Amino acid sequence: MRRQGLWMAAATAGCALLCRAGEALPGGGYRETFEAEAARASFTLTPHARWVQAEGRGYVLEVANPPSQQQGRKPGTVAVTVPFDLKPYAGKQVVWQADVRQEDVTVPPDRWNGVKCMLCFETPATGKQWQNVACPTGSSDWARRTVAFEVPEGIGDALLNIGLQVSAGTIWVDNLTLTLDPRQRVKHPPPMRDPPPVSAGHDGIERLRGAMIRQAYDPEALKTLAAWNANLIRYQMTRNWDAVGDVNRDKAEFMQWIDNSLATLDKILVDCEKLGIRVCIDLHTPPGGRYEDKSMRMFFEPEYADFFVEVWRHIARRYTGHPMVWAYDLINEPCQNRPSPEGCDNYWALQERAARAIREIDRDTAITVEVDQWDDPGGFHFVRPMNVPGVIVYQAHMYRPHAFTHQGVRGAKERWAYPGVISGRHYDKEALRRELQPVRDFQLAYNVPIYIGEFSAIRWGQGAARYLQDVTEIFEEYGWDWSYHAFREWSGWSLEHSDDEADPHPAATPPDRQKVIRKGFDLNRKAER
Repeated sequence: MRRQGLWMAAATAGCALLCRAGEALPGGGYRETFEAEAARASFTLTPHARWVQAEGRGYVLEVANPPSQQQGRKPGTVAVTVPFDLKPYAGKQVVWQADVRQEDVTVPPDRWNGVKCMLCFETPATGKQWQNVACPTGSSDWARRTVAFEVPEGIGDALLNIGLQVSAGTIWVDNLTLTLDPRQRVKHPPPMRDPPPVSAGHDGIERLRGAMIRQAYDPEALKTLAAWNANLIRYQMTRNWDAVGDVNRDKAEFMQWIDNSLATLDKILVDCEKLGIRVCIDLHTPPGGRYEDKSMRMFFEPEYADFFVEVWRHIARRYTGHPMVWAYDLINEPCQNRPSPEGCDNYWALQERAARAIREIDRDTAITVEVDQWDDPGGFHFVRPMNVPGVIVYQAHMYRPHAFTHQGVRGAKERWAYPGVISGRHYDKEALRRELQPVRDFQLAYNVPIYIGEFSAIRWGQGAARYLQDVTEIFEEYGWDWSYHAFREWSGWSLEHSDDEADPHPAATPPDRQKVIRKGFDLNRKAER
């Protein structure tokens, strides 16, 4: 994502490294409450920032950004910057938190603007990173804001920026905390020697290759996929899937929505049985919804964890033994930005609990599970295989580099070409292979089946067809099942539209992206009817 140069600017020379001034925490970590004069002196304050006393807190940092005086002009950017020493945490997963109060923060032009309490750094291997606690717009009383991230090996200088970027308003910041996340990297064993054949739950069919579809009964879309020789669809049960706040929390209403979604699926399954297409049932929307930082509520509140398990019992009772249901996809793209509290299952443990509940009902249908941080390949560094009977398929989503695959999505303005330099790093097929290496290492270490549940490149990305060709060739080389995102869902991902961003209509002739994906489909054998 594009950031203004301010956020990577050099700090004032001679400033102390802030994290050396703070209080050391047991188990490795740091906290700064600004009560020490040395800590406050670490900051060079701008005219828009000052130290104030807050009731019950002592000193806090106030940063104010007034609205522009010119009508129609965006607010500017104000920030306080100080060096921050992340070197002691190199190679570790950390949780960065701050207490933030805010007043009348305006909606910024881009979603990555707004309130900043952000750590910025860059390494040759990872490029630039901006790790910011998630804050809403508007006004709110003191609240703990959080982000979890891995500090890369070889990290150099880092900066802490506190302020407002292209947003007017006032913020108060206190109690900065950096702690080690209990979810650290797992040391996987070396590749298994002479591994036996492993089942992915579709014995008799060498590979499943297909596409995601929207939550609707569209018989013509299914016929087209069958004509293209696809043998898999990933059926997404989705609504407000990334919405935050008070959504998806009414359990009775949510279960009614599930039943309506399954009624649609029943129609789809009838057609799929005729067309020889297997189905992956994808719970795309989390029961209980999300917090402001996008973390799924069910990893923190037992009420929704229990409900999540019950939803899957309900689905399994309905489809156990169905010949065209290949897999239960437990939750799309888990997101957990801080550790679960005591007594709550985290994203991996809760999926394992749901899988065990399914196995009490359905012993045979494959179950596919996803890793943290939106099922990014890097999440495979942090998990071990589940101890659950039957076929467990481990799923990854491939949208690296995100700046290329999602250019133009949600306001992203920069444009990139593949292969080439993208966000400061060169990307080609071998770079994509390196991005997928955590998944490959996991596969080889434990001899488990892998499924790429989503991958794509926005249709107007220069070189999108080449990108799709390179990633699908890697999937084929490694023996992974895959489903393209997505078929007749949104035109940005469409294989039937041209590469012209301004053209909203299907193309008269198949674009190269379609030809690449159909070349993969041509390798398929149809599911047995």
